[in-house]
Amino acid sequence: MRKKYPGLEVIGATEVKDLGAIKGFRERSGADYPILHGLEADVKKAYGVKGFPFFVVINKDGTIAGSDDAAIKSAVGA
Repeated sequence: MRKKYPGLEVIGATEVKDLGAIKGFRERSGADYPILHGLEADVKKAYGVKGFPFFVVINKDGTIAGSDDAAIKSAVGA
């Protein structure tokens, strides 16, 4: 997404706690962004995560813009 939307900051999140598994994912996918790991149920609930992959767009002011391409375009001014 970072190539498609310049200026977009990406942070991944997963419930996986195994750093080896995360490293493997990075190598296979080419992920070049930070990944929060060991996501607990309360955090998933707060952001409405029901499964993975899932993304949330957070505006520069910290508010949630949404979780779809339109939200990304709005957040980056595209």
